[in-house]
Amino acid sequence: MYATSPSARLVPAVAQRNPASNTSSIRKDDRIFGVAAVALTLLAALAIVATSPNAVAGTPPAGFADTLVTAGLSTPMSLVFLPDASGRAIIVQQAGAIRAWDGAALSTLHTMVEVVSGGERGLLGVEIDPDWPARPYLYVYYTANVGFVQVARFDLTDPGGVLTLNPASKLILIDDMPDNAPNHNGGTLRFAPDKTLYMSVGDDASECQAQDRTVLAGKILRIRVDDTIDPVNRATLAPSDNPFVSSPNDNEKLVWAYGLRNPFRFDIDPSTSDAFIGDVGQSTWEEVSLADAGGINFGWPYYEGFATYRLALCPGDPFIPPTRPPIYVYPNPAGSASVIGASVYRGVDYPVDDSFPPAFDHDFFFMDFYSGFLRVLRYNPSSGGYDLVAGVSATDWGTAYTFVPDMVEGPDGALYFLTGTSLRRIAYTATVPGQPMGLAATLVNGLDDVELMWALPNPEAGVDHYEVWRSLAYDAYRDGYALVSAFLPLGTATWIDVGAGAAPRAYFYFVQAVGPGGETAPTAGQVARFTRSLLAQPTLLSTSVTTTSPLVADNVQGTAAWSIARTFDAWDSADGWKRYDPLRPGNDFVAVDRTRGVWVEVTFPGDYRVAGRAPCSTTLALRAGWNLVGFPSMTARTVATAIAGLAGPVVVEGYAAASAPYYLVRLGPTSLMRPTEAYWVHSPVDQPWMIENDARPSCA
Repeated sequence: MYATSPSARLVPAVAQRNPASNTSSIRKDDRIFGVAAVALTLLAALAIVATSPNAVAGTPPAGFADTLVTAGLSTPMSLVFLPDASGRAIIVQQAGAIRAWDGAALSTLHTMVEVVSGGERGLLGVEIDPDWPARPYLYVYYTANVGFVQVARFDLTDPGGVLTLNPASKLILIDDMPDNAPNHNGGTLRFAPDKTLYMSVGDDASECQAQDRTVLAGKILRIRVDDTIDPVNRATLAPSDNPFVSSPNDNEKLVWAYGLRNPFRFDIDPSTSDAFIGDVGQSTWEEVSLADAGGINFGWPYYEGFATYRLALCPGDPFIPPTRPPIYVYPNPAGSASVIGASVYRGVDYPVDDSFPPAFDHDFFFMDFYSGFLRVLRYNPSSGGYDLVAGVSATDWGTAYTFVPDMVEGPDGALYFLTGTSLRRIAYTATVPGQPMGLAATLVNGLDDVELMWALPNPEAGVDHYEVWRSLAYDAYRDGYALVSAFLPLGTATWIDVGAGAAPRAYFYFVQAVGPGGETAPTAGQVARFTRSLLAQPTLLSTSVTTTSPLVADNVQGTAAWSIARTFDAWDSADGWKRYDPLRPGNDFVAVDRTRGVWVEVTFPGDYRVAGRAPCSTTLALRAGWNLVGFPSMTARTVATAIAGLAGPVVVEGYAAASAPYYLVRLGPTSLMRPTEAYWVHSPVDQPWMIENDARPSCA
């Protein structure tokens, strides 16, 4: 279930397509979202179905339920949840209304009279600043009555728990994206983990604009929204790592991906920043494309799906450029299909909330606006491609999801989607067995083996057996873990991984209860075992994990020998040394935990081994001045990432034998801080420093 690894995708960054390899004839009809000979566009269709009884449940697979959240909407187009875990959502309607859902009732915050709607025009997209309410900004994407597609932001505040939008605060970020045709307008806004804002822009029914990077059409754009931007100076919107940021053209500086027809809906993987794009086809193929790097050309209008579409060169193109093919296509017979990219799924707190089982993490949900199927793409590490996940059929995960313009994941892990009149949700409802608790680990049998111990669910009702999963790399959501013990019978509360203690690597484990139908409940936390090679020299160490014994001898173990093991109080005015001093008495402590670093004088080289629980988070109490601290992260992090949020300037020094006799070296922002290592950290003030491994509430 957890064995797939999205980080190991084998899709090439740019794949050259050979136009001569496909002689499919070019279809001349310009279908947007047509049904037979009737040129029904996406939003025109929504206007029609807004008065139809389409607020009925779709059909998800067994173990999932589709339920109504609220009715009372009028042609809603897009929604976003506030990032404060309150469950409140902002919903925008095609005609310009910005609505709020507080979990009990709908209200109207503002109506944008500057929106021109009809056909595929209107108020199409909405997004909230990831740092809201500290940065109280709501972003909207709309077709304006001045003849352009625009992106703007408003101040959205929460005085007394009442959401309030200030119309006078409107700031237009981009004001002149082409809107000469009534269709192909794009419409999605999404923030990436680095807090840059992505937006999808259609080709404005002028196909070669998708290949012209100086025109903001047929593209995915990526912009900065921090306090240093000046929309009048468009170049200030461009992140420094955009693929064309060095272009003399300010429009091109904003381009992240291009060669798209009408990427109406897309989503971004919250852990990898990969963009999964639903690109509406012309009259033969619908596409799902993957932008896992900047600068990719997806081929329109030279290609539709894998087929050749345009033979003549677009103006300014000396040849057909290299392009990236889609990761999935499906036909649109009679022009009656229109792909809607939905959500790159990432469970929140399974099985505590309504999150889907962890097997769905990183899967991409998408649907067809007319056909109504809901499908799921899952990465296949064996093929390097993506496979459909079976649901109600081998190809369709769900059915009867017609006329759905947007679907997003909620703070409870359910998928929320809009119909012509309502907000609905799909939640996981299968009975999940009780989860094992209190997972712990220790080294046994001469430190060569790792023993796992856990408390059984009480009662074990619903449990068929237990499984143990292991990985070489820590992931809070257990991506990339392999099954190492497939069937442990009821009543089993311990398991030994023979030889794992001596292996020259790190291991990470979790245990899960499995129900008779495959329902799973993994332990809330994980355990880890680290091995680190030591040379015969002074070394800084930390335990990283939570161990069962406070004694040094049970924390710092292995085949190496040492003569000095000590902590250091940098606030002791009588002894201000922070560097290694061979004359200073050693062994001045009897306990060590993951927040404290130690100096060890290694007298015989070998390894150091430690096993214990992986902490969900650890807060280090930094004092003003130098602090000798452990680094209880389960993964290596750059200094810049590790100290982000601390009041600065913060200075970090680590052990380096090459700098003897002082044994310390100043670390730069890109230097790595690693588990089991200790560091000297200089803080200008007393302050807490939280190292977080797993933010989910159930991890505690």
